[in-house]
Order: sequence, then structure tokens, then C-alpha cells
Amino acid sequence: MSKVNMVIEPESILTYKRLTYYPWTALAELIDNSTTSYALNKDALDAAYRAEGADERVEVRVTIGETEGEKWVRVTDTALGMDLPTLINSLKIGRPPVDTSHRSKYGMGMKTASCWFGDRWTITTSRLGEKGGHRVTIDVNAIAAGNNDLNYEFLKNHGENEHFTIIEISSLHQTSLAGRTLGRIRTYLQGIYRKDLGTETQPGEIRLYVNDVAISGDVFKDTDFLQDASGNLYKKPFNKEWTRPGGKRQVAQGWIGILESGSRSKAGFSLFESGRMLKGHPEAWRPQGIFGQLLGTNDLINQRLVGEVELFGFIPTHTKDDVSWQGDEQDEVESYLEEVAKDYRQVAQARRKHSDDERGPSAKERAMAVSELRTEFGTPEFREVFNDRVPLPPRELIEADLATLKANLANRREWEIEVPLETVDGEPMLARVGIDEDLRTNDPYIVWQQSASGKQVDVVINWNHPAIEMISGADDLVVYMRLAAYEALSEWQAVRLGERVRPDEIRLIKGRLLAIAYATEFLARNEDRNA
Repeated sequence: MSKVNMVIEPESILTYKRLTYYPWTALAELIDNSTTSYALNKDALDAAYRAEGADERVEVRVTIGETEGEKWVRVTDTALGMDLPTLINSLKIGRPPVDTSHRSKYGMGMKTASCWFGDRWTITTSRLGEKGGHRVTIDVNAIAAGNNDLNYEFLKNHGENEHFTIIEISSLHQTSLAGRTLGRIRTYLQGIYRKDLGTETQPGEIRLYVNDVAISGDVFKDTDFLQDASGNLYKKPFNKEWTRPGGKRQVAQGWIGILESGSRSKAGFSLFESGRMLKGHPEAWRPQGIFGQLLGTNDLINQRLVGEVELFGFIPTHTKDDVSWQGDEQDEVESYLEEVAKDYRQVAQARRKHSDDERGPSAKERAMAVSELRTEFGTPEFREVFNDRVPLPPRELIEADLATLKANLANRREWEIEVPLETVDGEPMLARVGIDEDLRTNDPYIVWQQSASGKQVDVVINWNHPAIEMISGADDLVVYMRLAAYEALSEWQAVRLGERVRPDEIRLIKGRLLAIAYATEFLARNEDRNA
């Protein structure tokens, strides 16, 4: 009988660059190792910090920089450090650490996250109580070619009181890490590690810096929450336990509250496992039974209902940005939270002051938007494009390119949105909208095609257009996709009129479509109020 073995080829390491990380989730994999090292060796490290005259907290520094045109990412910590056997074990893909009781469980995170960032990474470390240190350099492409011999160096000039680990990644695939992205990294890491970071009055167990900017864990304060007539906060704890077949114990515990002032960016639930946020602020988890449609609407419940859910006995996803729900786990947790939130939903919905409602931008936000747009209008790049000093390709080339893009729509098999419509005469029609990840950055941000019968329109939104890089969170994405899709549908409507249509008439059609979202929500709120 033949023997069949499973073989994992060395080049499989190249697939890690295609994992669904974001810069902050990949960085969190490396920071998790630092926090785990501290949690498992707290007593010894606290004694070392006291001897050094430092706070009894591990320090983690994320630095994103550039040297002679080459960009790099570095994560440095003051945790225990690694001896040689621990370092060797950490470089074995899929080999869990000796102690899996904290955040490092699967023996994958450091390797997959580093490979996602870049093709070359160096680990330098020295363990508390051990003389000397270690440095190893990993060349991903060399490993993929079958060369598993790493460049190892023993560092003799480190004393036994030194303790640190430095991971530096270069030859980056992910190079857009400055500007807005750097700000998002800080925001997301604040949410992920808020329990570790603590607050100004109650410091946590880590100090975290991103490019030398200290990150605070102050996401919520008591003054953020609504109070009743007696001055009691609308914030209450909950705790639920399930016993699964085989005696496995699972727990969901935490708190739920109502914000005094509406803030969609703060509202919603945050999911935690091992004290670390998997999913939450600023892109919260919004179960549909509590918050309504997918991603939530923008009513007062979605602006004011907030909570934290700490899970025990559940499995995080490989990239630690959600829960890998098994069987009916998600339904049971969501049903329990619906019951917990029932009375708070009514309170959040009933309080209807203009100052509580964040749907319309404030005067300050409007002024900021005007200032940013004014600055953009004043740039040389804007003036160059506006004055048409950047020559367009020949009309024939533009039309040929567009014809190819439109022809590809006929071959698309999956659509994110399919809406059956009908004309004023009752004839059936169909509108389909999709997101295309294969278009180029210089392709149009939307492409649409009408069927030969005129009874169907297909619209794709270019996911690789540079404008997407400016989007922050689900709210901005909804607005962007709405504007893009409705612009295409407005042009289609204009074409269907069969006459020469002026641009202001197209804008009128688009304006009516854009008003649908608010009108739909307004009617829904009135129905709830009259029920």
C-alpha cells in the first residue's frame, strides 16, 4: 500500500504577504509577543524595572522610518527577551510557545505579520539574567527558494541585566505607513490595547509609543455616560456562562452603557479576548438584532449605545481581528446581548436633543472640512489638473480603454448588490453594484454599463483608486460608495431619457438619490415612535 504524506513547500511562506492584515493588526501581532512576555514574567520584570528606577510597566515602541530611501518598521520592547532555545522555537512556523496561557497561542503571528510587512526582517534580543544576546536575519525569498539557514550572530556585549527584543522589517511590501495611515495606526492600537494601557489616573501594564507619541488608554470616562435623575450612570455589567459538550466552559462578560452625547465612532460593542481587543473602536461590532441593518444605521441607538464584551473560551481568528465563531456561538451571544440591551435601547432611542444627534456635522467639523478643501484647492497638483496642463490620452485610447472595462462587466459572476427595479410603465429592470479589486489605480473610480435591452445596469467601484486610501472606517466608506454608485445611476437615468441632458439635470437626479438614505431613516424613526 502506498504511503501518502502532506508536504508543505518552502515557497508557501510567500503566501503570508497576501493575508488580510491591516498595518495595525500586523503590528499588534508583534506587540502581543511583548505583552505576553511581560505577563508571563511579571514578577521578575517588575523587580528589574524597580532596580532600573523605571515604572513597573513594559515599554513597547513602534517606529516607522526611512533610511537612504528604504522604508522600515521596527518594534522594540523591554520585556524578558529570549534565550537561544526560545528564539529558535519562535522561528518554527506553527510551533506554539511553551506557555500558551496568554496571547501567544499558535506560533504563527510574528512570522505571518513580519512576512506581510516585508521580505527581510532582523530579530535582536537579550534575555534578563543571561549574558550576551542574539541576532538573526530572515530573508523570506531565500527561505522560499529552499535555503533555511538563517544568518545568526551571538552578541557578547550584553550584560545579564539587559532585557529587550527588537524586530526590524525592511524590503517592505506595505509602504503607505505615513500621514493618515500613521494616525489610524495610533487610533486602532489605542483601541486594541486600551485595557493594557490603562488611564491617566490608573496606569496599565504597558507603555506604548508610535513614532515617539505616547498612546493613552483613555477611550471612555464616566463623564461620557448618560445619567438618570438620581445621578446614576447608564452603565451596567453583564455576565453569561455556557457549558458546551465535553464540559467546555465559555463566558461573555463586560458592560453596556449609553453615551451622553452621540458619537458613532465611539458607539457599538468592542470584543475582547485575553484582555486584548479583537474588534471594536473605532470600527465597532454591531449585532444586527441590536443595531439594525448590516454595519448599523445612523440612528441614535447607533450613536449612543456602547459596550465591551470580554470572551473566554472562544477562538480568535488567525489575524486576531474577530472571533472565529463555531456552530451557533454567535447567535447565542448576540441573543443574550439583545436581552441585556433591551431597556437601554429604548432609553437611547427616546432621548432626542439636537446636541445628541451626530448625523449632521457640527459647525466646527464644517469649518475643518472647508479648511482642508481650501488647502487642497491651493496645491500645485490641483491647479495643474484644473488648468488641464496634464495632457489627456487621445480620445480613441480613452474610448478603447473604457470599452474594455465595460466589456469585462459582462463576465463578472458575483455582485455585492442586486436590486430589482421597474420603470414607470411597470417593466422589470435590474441594477447591480460590485466592488472590483482588479482595476488599476489610474482606471476610473466607477465604471458602468447598460445592457443591450436597456433594462439592466451594472456598476463597479474601483477598489484600487487612490481616493479609497483617504477613507477612514465604515461610515466614510458608506458615504463614498453611495456617492460613487448614485453618480453612475444618475448618468444611466440621464441616458435613458433619450434626449440631450444638461449636467445640472444629472446633478438633480443624483441629489434625489442621495436624499433617499436620510428619508428612509426618518420614516423608520417615525414608525418606531408611533408603534
